[in-house]
Amino acid sequence: MKLARPWSAEAMFLAQQLKTGGGHVTRIVGGAVRDLLRGETPADIDLVTTATPFEMMQIAERQGLNTIPTAQRLRDFPDDWNKGGLKHGTVTFVLNGEPFEITTLRADIATDGRHAEVAFVQDFRIDAARRDFTINAMNVDIHGRVHDYYGGIKDLQNREVRFVGEPEERIQEDYLRILRYFRMRAKLDDRSRNEVAFNAILRHADDLDGLAGERIWQEMKKLLASATGVSQLPFMQSTGVLAKLGIQMNEQTYSRASLAAENASGSAVVLGMLTSNDWTDLDAIVDRWRLSKSEGMIAKFIKEEAASTATDFDRFVAAICCENARADLPSLLYQAVGETALASALRAQLPKFPVTGEDLIALGVKPGPEMGELIKRLKAVWRASGYSLSSTELLQSLPDISAPPSRGFK
Repeated sequence: MKLARPWSAEAMFLAQQLKTGGGHVTRIVGGAVRDLLRGETPADIDLVTTATPFEMMQIAERQGLNTIPTAQRLRDFPDDWNKGGLKHGTVTFVLNGEPFEITTLRADIATDGRHAEVAFVQDFRIDAARRDFTINAMNVDIHGRVHDYYGGIKDLQNREVRFVGEPEERIQEDYLRILRYFRMRAKLDDRSRNEVAFNAILRHADDLDGLAGERIWQEMKKLLASATGVSQLPFMQSTGVLAKLGIQMNEQTYSRASLAAENASGSAVVLGMLTSNDWTDLDAIVDRWRLSKSEGMIAKFIKEEAASTATDFDRFVAAICCENARADLPSLLYQAVGETALASALRAQLPKFPVTGEDLIALGVKPGPEMGELIKRLKAVWRASGYSLSSTELLQSLPDISAPPSRGFK
């Protein structure tokens, strides 16, 4: 199979430089090939090559190409790249101010479920064997030819996600592949039950404990962003993954999460809906997954509102709007909670706190704890006024500070 014009001009230029400079072969690999075969525009283009990092740096230096690390440091790098230097094999080329990463073909020689020790190889099939799923193990050469070693094209056509080789082995190499498996299933809307893969996941669900929270949220955030992602939750529950992540899902919370996802409400909103029961500790999830402050506030607010009929818009504004929440949050929440008094209130644009740190500095307040305390007091006054006071009125409310007329506060 051939793809029509899969290469950008910049990527093709770099492939040709490595070819003419050292006879090396470079190809597009991974998710970019999968997306191109599906008629989608890849978010990123990953390139792999037969050149080692040292050889790439040598060619860059001879051809006058900019790289990160820079060619000026070439003398500092060891000759044996399997033991030192850029041990993961990636060199970043910079063309017209834009970075392009090219990675040496690799084989895993040791893994611990989180990280891999690699050796550089010359065989594209060996490199493909270390990848997670068949649909991500294909590559495309400079002529547009697709090289498919494990049936990825057929699996794309069948909308089926399969591990490369034995699921157990791939999972033990990196336990995050458990979550990626369900995210890839969501991408293809795969609703089948691969019992071999599911049983392997069931046996290793406990190993998710060893993953960094940021990596878990990175995957779950993408999964919860779509209706097809939420549709994978029952499969994740049957394999013990949800329970291990701290989520106890029932029919009601699944229905709420599905509704929010169908309305493109955002991952934090869907998480709040998914955990809107008495036996799921959302605080622990927010802490474990390392959600941002804004994401955590949104999820917790939704959980509380979905679990009760009370409407407390003031509490919402006090908790979130002063913390740089997303500008489209009102519409997202409206879509998630439906026709309620809260939703009606959220239709309006969130008020913006009118006093800035620069305003206080102009009045002689130095940045630091004192300024932070003053801002906290001013926010409390502003909230009590129904968010109606202007910056001038707020500053005048402080007994020891008054705003000068020439400042021109609005």
